[in-house]
Amino acid sequence: AGGGSWPLTRRRLIAGAGMLVAAGGPAGWFATRGGRRGSPPPPAGERPTLGLALQADLSGPGARTGRAHERGLRLAVNQHNARTDAAFRLALRTADDGGDEARAAAAAKELIADPAVLAIVGPTWDGAVPGLAGACLAADLTLLLVSLNSAQPFQSQWRTLVDTRASADGVALPVLHYLSRVEPVSRTAVVEDSADGEPAWRLTRALQQSPPSQGTTSVHRIPAGGSDFAGAVRDLTRARAQAVVFAGTSPERAAVLARALADAGFEGPRLGIGEAMEPAFLKAAGPAAAGWLFAAFFTDPLSVPGCAAFVAAHRAAYGEPPDRWATEAYDVVGLVTTALTGLAGEGRDRPGLSRRIFRVSHQGLAKPLGFDSTTHTLAGDRIAHLYRVVSGAFGYLGPFADVRSAP
Repeated sequence: AGGGSWPLTRRRLIAGAGMLVAAGGPAGWFATRGGRRGSPPPPAGERPTLGLALQADLSGPGARTGRAHERGLRLAVNQHNARTDAAFRLALRTADDGGDEARAAAAAKELIADPAVLAIVGPTWDGAVPGLAGACLAADLTLLLVSLNSAQPFQSQWRTLVDTRASADGVALPVLHYLSRVEPVSRTAVVEDSADGEPAWRLTRALQQSPPSQGTTSVHRIPAGGSDFAGAVRDLTRARAQAVVFAGTSPERAAVLARALADAGFEGPRLGIGEAMEPAFLKAAGPAAAGWLFAAFFTDPLSVPGCAAFVAAHRAAYGEPPDRWATEAYDVVGLVTTALTGLAGEGRDRPGLSRRIFRVSHQGLAKPLGFDSTTHTLAGDRIAHLYRVVSGAFGYLGPFADVRSAP
């Protein structure tokens, strides 16, 4: 059940907010390096091989996300290379930065120095973004972010960077949609975990400047090092809050809030964001987790009929279903190949790709990938998804705009 005629759009939110891998690893990566400007053409009848690289944490604290990226990319590369009508083949190179700053710099230098690399996917941790983005800009090399965002409102600083994940402010869109159209409320409380920095304040700012249902938003901050979630619940109860949003990334601290709300008998909608949507939340919150909603930038391929072939291929290759972000990584290969295919008359090289990629679109499994012609930011509103805790698990509700009624 929705309420009102308020046009809940991405433009309104932004305004309101102010805003197959070559065998053997690196040493044997490119037996054939055709397809770049200045290199000898491949023999007649042989398709050139163009290079795609992944820089990710594959062995450190973020290995789960890095591995999901790698698997999604590998499956997409394999699928492309199996096509008999493809004008070129792809080869994928990986560089493990281990989540370490020095290793990230060395990995970036190595990948960028190889002229066969026409695009890099990654990195998978925030601290590596500025250095890699700057180096790719200097080399006129396309860099595609999947699970991260550059935090730049426009791509003027890093012209060759492609944010395929929506801006950080975009995570507020599912929250606004749900609390304005699905379970409309006029008084929203944000419990902001100040220790979490940017993800917390961006969500808070968006909900303050564009309150759900054009109502009011009260903010209840937990200072860094603080833990008085029960006090925050007392305050938001006095403010007669009808819904509560946790602006924070810690699943354990989200669980503390969940228990405090349950103890207070709060029955309104309770929402968090994807960073806190971890098994640790379910374990720590226990029964208090039931009914919680989460807004996230990753899809659930197991619940999307169009992803069935991808899921089957992933199970066959790796013995398990895709993890979060694997689908989104798979999709960026389609975007890159679409752009490269269209460069037949212009030269399939770094400068050509870095300019054309913003002029093409690709219908991915997770979402459409296309960009605003002026700002180079991801276009469209199908950028985020809603989940709900049911029977001790995160149940996928769908792209947020498709959720029309309360579960």
